[in-house]
Amino acid sequence: IVGPNGQVVGVSGADVLMSSLQSIVATIQSRATGEAFLVHRATGNVVASRQIDTSFAITTIPLIDSLALPGETTSTFADLASGGGIVAELVSDASGGGSLAASAGGDEYQLVWKDVWEGAYLLLTCTRVDEIQAPIESQLDAIYDQAAALFGVSLLISAICLGVIVVLVLVLSTVISK
Repeated sequence: IVGPNGQVVGVSGADVLMSSLQSIVATIQSRATGEAFLVHRATGNVVASRQIDTSFAITTIPLIDSLALPGETTSTFADLASGGGIVAELVSDASGGGSLAASAGGDEYQLVWKDVWEGAYLLLTCTRVDEIQAPIESQLDAIYDQAAALFGVSLLISAICLGVIVVLVLVLSTVISK
């Protein structure tokens, strides 16, 4: 705590239960299997994740690189990066947040992060790209089908109009020629 003259006059602290952080982060989900992680930026330690069991005393805090990627895979976050681990790539980003596409074990993942608590931590979400793309591709297919139907109707109306014009021209030419 800084006093009116700019000198430190005291220190304040707060305790946050791991289970509280865990329950907050566990509610964040991206698509079917995407997960959120609260990661200490300087060390890469995961403070909260659905993969951490808080029902008993935690003796070691895992590194993000040791946790499994979302979905049915044996790959870990360490498999996403070539040398240095994924946190090394995220820590080098000074923008306060961002996104990164990476692959491991034949699957592609989209990582999105945002700095929290004055940049000391990252709130990171990791989602399989196919889970992101599937609904988009489904919507694109529906749009294509609707556009094709609309084009077919427009073509039919144009053909009918052309037929009417041809008939009118023939009738008029017959009337004028008499």
